[in-house]
Amino acid sequence: MVDFNDSTTVGTPAVDIFRVEALQAQANTFEAFELYKKQKERGIDPDLAITKSRLVTWFLIHQPYIKRTKKKNEYDAIHNVLLVDEEIEEEKVIEILLYLNELIDSLNITKLDTKKVYDKTKWEQENKMQGQ
Repeated sequence: MVDFNDSTTVGTPAVDIFRVEALQAQANTFEAFELYKKQKERGIDPDLAITKSRLVTWFLIHQPYIKRTKKKNEYDAIHNVLLVDEEIEEEKVIEILLYLNELIDSLNITKLDTKKVYDKTKWEQENKMQGQ
C-alpha cells in the first residue's frame, strides 16, 4: 500500500502511485478469492462477501477507464453484478477476475512480456531509416 505520509511519495508521479494502488487491489482480491477456494476445498461453507467487496474496490479503481473505453452493455454488466446485485456466484466472480486481469494486462500494468521482439531480417530497412 502506498504510504502518503512518506516524503518520497511527493516526488513520485501520480501514474506510478496509481499503478501501485491497482496492483494492491488486484493482490487483495486474489488473496480473498484464495481464502474462498481454500475454505471450499476443506468442505467449509465459504462466503464470497470478502472477494466481492475487494472486486468492487478493484473495479472502482478502473471504473472510469472501463466506462470510457468499453461498450455500454459490457460496462453495465460488470457494474450491475458488482454494485447492484446482492448475490454473486463463483462463476461471475471468476469471469470478472479474468476480465479485470486482462484489462490491466492490456494497460501494461502487469504484462511480463514487454520486451520488443527484434526481427533480424529487417536490418537493411532499419539501416535505411537511420540513414546508413
